[in-house]
Amino acid sequence: MDSLEKSMFFIPNRLFVQDNEMYVSFNIAGIPSDMEVTSMILYVPLPEVSSEVRLDLHEIVAAWDEQSVTHVRPVYTQARSKGYFCSETKEGSFALEHLAHPWRSHSLENHGVYVRVHSLDPVLLSEEHPPYLIVKTV
Repeated sequence: MDSLEKSMFFIPNRLFVQDNEMYVSFNIAGIPSDMEVTSMILYVPLPEVSSEVRLDLHEIVAAWDEQSVTHVRPVYTQARSKGYFCSETKEGSFALEHLAHPWRSHSLENHGVYVRVHSLDPVLLSEEHPPYLIVKTV
């Protein structure tokens, strides 16, 4: 019997945006345990920019709250992942397959990610255009 790939769409369960920075988390613990994650891509809608864009992502390693993040910034790893910018869709994207297993099996330790956008143009991310996660499974 052939297996069928399924795509799942996730919206943030926590989100804080300020200028060119974003703290976001997704609850993917509900993905059935008998399914294998083959792809997990975070998409970040970006405003129009005329200069080159660089995207960095860090895993958040401690609990945080949207209401207090302006006073107490979440702690994140120094290791960073580089994102990709698609000028056609005006979105940044990050491959997050390396986080699929820990986020599913240790959901209480899933604190999300910190995203920073670098550009010569001012970049203002928006909560009205939130990031989203596409997870493909078999």
